[in-house]
Amino acid sequence: MLIKPKLDEIRDNLIKMAEMSMTMIENAVKAIVEHNPQPLKIVEELEPKVDEMEVENESMIITTIARYQPEAKYLRILVMDLFVNRDLERIGDHAENIKEQAERIIEKPKLKEYVDLPIMTEITLNMVKDAIKCLETLDTELARDVIKRDDKVDALNEQIIRELYTYMVEDLKHKSRN
Repeated sequence: MLIKPKLDEIRDNLIKMAEMSMTMIENAVKAIVEHNPQPLKIVEELEPKVDEMEVENESMIITTIARYQPEAKYLRILVMDLFVNRDLERIGDHAENIKEQAERIIEKPKLKEYVDLPIMTEITLNMVKDAIKCLETLDTELARDVIKRDDKVDALNEQIIRELYTYMVEDLKHKSRN
């Protein structure tokens, strides 16, 4: 079938985009954890590339739909690819937002060791890797597992926010005593 090589090309592009987006997240968080601005350069370098890939992928997907007028099975795959493409670009945007926060955090003395942040990042990146694997294999069981792990990430996020809030309140109390 003529559409299959095009689907493979789109899938390869999405995998590259996922790898770039994950690298951006890794480096943005690394900058915070290590209190080092150096990894932020990688985020800055990759952000426009991820944005460009999103536009290229969307165009390729829409062109493929128009040119091949695929049967339902392939149309569903292409529509799914459109959503994945958008989500990967959003991951890149989130990495950019983390980078901007990291720049502000790094300017100030380190408040505490960030123990849960690397754990949350690792779980999240594994979720993205597995989501991409689902995209390649259409493994619905793995997709359900990815969704379940989101609750763990949410719980870690809430825990981090509570801890930081506690540190800030204690810091304010300490400053008001002085």
